[in-house]
Amino acid sequence: MAQSQREDVEMGDRNRRVIAAALGLVSFGAAYSYLINYVERTGEIEGKSSLFVALGTFVTLVIRQVMPAGFVYDLLAFAFSGTPMILNQLENHRRDRARARRRMGVWHNSSGPHMAGQKKPGTRPQNF
Repeated sequence: MAQSQREDVEMGDRNRRVIAAALGLVSFGAAYSYLINYVERTGEIEGKSSLFVALGTFVTLVIRQVMPAGFVYDLLAFAFSGTPMILNQLENHRRDRARARRRMGVWHNSSGPHMAGQKKPGTRPQNF
């Protein structure tokens, strides 16, 4: 009986450490993504991308030490810290493409891309 109670306490402690590390890694990933966006906008990242990758990996590995040992926890650590950055990068790419399309005068609808000045498919002239 005492052994199972001790195992329960250890399991609860392990779960709390994993949750704390996961929250820390997701928070770090979001904050680091914001920093990278700022540095990209100012142009300061030029020639320093490997430094930023190494720094992000280092912080991920340091926070990961809170978790129990194991390959699965290694994967989870990088998933937790990398997902906010990946999602932010995808959103930035989508936004940049939409901005470029607007500058070129290309718009999209369900029938595909069209150039500015073309009649939009499925529209009728307005009678006034």
